[in-house]
Amino acid sequence: MLSPPRASDRKSRRSPLVAKKGVAIEASECVGLNANVKDALAPVIGFRLSPPREKEEWIEFAAGKPYRLDLGMCFHAPNSLRQAQKGWDDRWLQLLLSSFFTELDRRVFGGASCRRHTNRLVVLQKADGVGWHAHAQIMTPKRFSQVEFAELAKEVWLAILGGKQTGPFQKPLFWSEPVADGHLPYMLTNLDTNKVDEQNTRLT
Repeated sequence: MLSPPRASDRKSRRSPLVAKKGVAIEASECVGLNANVKDALAPVIGFRLSPPREKEEWIEFAAGKPYRLDLGMCFHAPNSLRQAQKGWDDRWLQLLLSSFFTELDRRVFGGASCRRHTNRLVVLQKADGVGWHAHAQIMTPKRFSQVEFAELAKEVWLAILGGKQTGPFQKPLFWSEPVADGHLPYMLTNLDTNKVDEQNTRLT
């Protein structure tokens, strides 16, 4: 799990703070830790950036990669599945997406999927009338066209939803389209409510 580098924060947050166990921790030491550790320490060290600053860091981080996240995807879950699994929060959706990306990587890379992943930036969003859903930008793997990869992703997502994909639902459960200018800033809006899914994001 990767987070954008925050060199400016390393310079500005040099004062050690005392954690619950009485251990002095500098905020700079938390750069590079996995998301679960950072989340656990955030109340103690004030690690999280302001939403506008975090948005800028992610955009800069993605732009600095030697590849382009060229395919946009959106993932919804039907209410029938949410009700069956009591899946109303962001953590439930995050686990569903983890199963999806594990299977997608397996279908793309085969046995090498334990060490290779599709490059992607995933954002969890909450909207009235829809609840928690996800947007992602993904790099199309080399041996796929965009259309082929989008069809594969749709097939895997609907399989993950299982028999709960039927019934009334106002929006498509999955859609995909080539990334247009301005899509990443849109994905990263309202990070005070929405959040980058650091568990499922892979930017190598």
